[in-house]
Amino acid sequence: MTFTTIKSELKAFANKKVDYMRSYIELQEKLKKEVAEGMKGSKQAQIELADLKSEGETYSQKTYDKIMSDIEQERTKQLEELKSEKNSVTADDVAELMLLESTKDISWEEFEEYLEKYKNKPLAIKKLGEIAQSHTDLSFFDYEKYNIKDRTEKLAEYLKKQAKTYHSEFLINGDNMLLVTAELSLEINETAIGRFFEENGL
Repeated sequence: MTFTTIKSELKAFANKKVDYMRSYIELQEKLKKEVAEGMKGSKQAQIELADLKSEGETYSQKTYDKIMSDIEQERTKQLEELKSEKNSVTADDVAELMLLESTKDISWEEFEEYLEKYKNKPLAIKKLGEIAQSHTDLSFFDYEKYNIKDRTEKLAEYLKKQAKTYHSEFLINGDNMLLVTAELSLEINETAIGRFFEENGL
């Protein structure tokens, strides 16, 4: 499981919820006509609608719970990897960073090499962020993209927010306007998620 896999899960979840919303509206129209023509009783029509709604809501709850669990597992896994022995800061790292901090002229290229070297060491990246802030030439450097710890946290929260939107706002209730809004937001959200992944180097 990776965040990219979860992104695909989210897309499938959103599309399926919209399908349920659409199916409910179509069934509602069909049953309304059948009741008006005396082909079906209103009680039977209500039961059929309630069954479809219940099916959709059960799917939504199960999928939402699974996606939230997947996000949390991936977040924990990535953060644990960062804490592992191979990613801890050594005495040599500390000495090198202290030397870098005392250097007056650091080129962008040189600084980027350090960011690349220490990208899996959150404490070292934090120190490089402080060094960047104290050097005018580097203060605009986007060192955040190398901050894997913060990036992981941010991405997990972003995906959780998306999952919550699909679960609690894509309602299967026969509201045509809500369906139109959901259909529009599908494309917008997919573009936004894609951009978020791109900006975070995923």
